[in-house]
Amino acid sequence: MRAFCAVLGVVAATTLLAGCGDPTAPPASDGPAASGPPVRSATAELECEGPPYERGAGDYVDSGLERVGDDPASALEDLLEQNDPGLVPHDGYEEVRRVDDRVLLAYTVDGQVKAAFVAVDGVEDWDGGRGWGVDSWAVCDPAELPASVTDDWWIEVWTDKQAHRVPVTDVYSYDGSEHCDWQDLVFLTMGKETYVRDTEGELAAQTRGRFQGESRLPADAASTGWRHDGRELWTVDSGDAAYLVSLDDPDDVESWPRAQDFGCA
Repeated sequence: MRAFCAVLGVVAATTLLAGCGDPTAPPASDGPAASGPPVRSATAELECEGPPYERGAGDYVDSGLERVGDDPASALEDLLEQNDPGLVPHDGYEEVRRVDDRVLLAYTVDGQVKAAFVAVDGVEDWDGGRGWGVDSWAVCDPAELPASVTDDWWIEVWTDKQAHRVPVTDVYSYDGSEHCDWQDLVFLTMGKETYVRDTEGELAAQTRGRFQGESRLPADAASTGWRHDGRELWTVDSGDAAYLVSLDDPDDVESWPRAQDFGCA
C-alpha cells in the first residue's frame, strides 16, 4: 500500500510535510487492502453478458433465519444454509476486495464475476448477535456458469448450433416435481410460454392439444437452433406447440403442446 505525504497548501503547494519516508516508520501491512475502489452492491459488481438473473439480500431482523458471522465467509455460509437463494453456486467464492467494513466475495469464470455476495460488518441479527452479514447478492444467467455447476440443478441449460450455452431467459427445460407427482413429465419454457412432454395426457385439460410422439413439422415451422438431449427445438407461428426434432433422425419429431394455467396444490 502506498503512503502519500500531505502537501502544505498554505505555504507552498510543492512543499512536503517533514517525516515523509521516515526510515523509522513501521513497514506496510501485508494483509488485505483497506482501500481502493469502493465495494458496491452485488449487482453492480457482476460482469454478465446479459442482465443479472437474480438478486437479493440477507434478512436478519424480519422473517429470515440468518445469523451474523465472525467473518465474511461464515456470513455467506450461513445465508446459503438458512435461506438458500436458489440458482447460485454454493462454493468456489474468493474474497477479491475489502474496503473499510465491506467485502466482495466473488465466483469468477474466466476472470469475470458471475456471482457476487457483498458482506458488511456491524449487522445485528434477530438473535441479538452483531457481526458480518450479507448486504446483497446477485448472479448472472445460469448459462454463464459452468456446466459442472448447473448440471446438478433442477434447471436444464440448452445450447445453440455452435455449442454455446443459451440464456435461460430465452429457453430452459426441467423435470416435473415429485411434489406434484409429475416425475414423468418434462417442461420446456420459452419466454412466457411453457410446453410439456406429457406422454400419458396427465395435463390434457390444461394444454392446447395433446403430446404426439410421432409428429411432422408444419410448413411454417422454423428452427431456433437451440439443442438439448439430442433434439433441436422448432417453433410455429401460432405458438400452440413446440417441435423437438432428433439430431440423428430428422423424421423423428415430437410435438409438445403449450400449457395453460397449470399447477398443483
